[in-house]
Amino acid sequence: MANRRMTSNEICASNSFLSMSKAAQAFYHLLILKADDEGVVEAELVKRLGQFTAKNLAELIGHGYLIPLEEEPGVFWIRHWDEQNKVQSDRFHPSIYHDQLRTIRALDRSNRHDTDPVLTAECSGGGPSGTDPVNRLSTEDRKGKDRKGKYKPSGYRNQFNSIEQHDYDFEAIEQQLLSN
Repeated sequence: MANRRMTSNEICASNSFLSMSKAAQAFYHLLILKADDEGVVEAELVKRLGQFTAKNLAELIGHGYLIPLEEEPGVFWIRHWDEQNKVQSDRFHPSIYHDQLRTIRALDRSNRHDTDPVLTAECSGGGPSGTDPVNRLSTEDRKGKDRKGKYKPSGYRNQFNSIEQHDYDFEAIEQQLLSN
């Protein structure tokens, strides 16, 4: 299970989310932190940790943010998990509830585009050139980050001025100064 999780502004700033009580909103964020890599969480433990009530849990289920796993009481799938978190395949650990989750995801995907007020605009082509929100969101967090040791082409200009940057061999210059 990962130590970092993300929440989407599109989900948490939606009218549906904001119409819930503050306690239910906080419960949702804590559930995301405690979920496994597929978005499955045992809500009873989290409910006790944050001193949340059954009313808060019912509110999240009623608004469609949690879907209960039928075979496992007290275990839920966070419905918008794929839109908010994407775990790299080399770090992914399948859920112990993977088989039950597969059927719930299939049913949810077939019903989601018509009934989910949060994602209806995105999935109906509201995103950039009709892209899937999962693919668009998974690439947004890497924009503008350079990798260490990235080669800069000759004639590179920095962001502060238009003076061309030069590559100097500082070791050769140091040797030349020391030998004189």
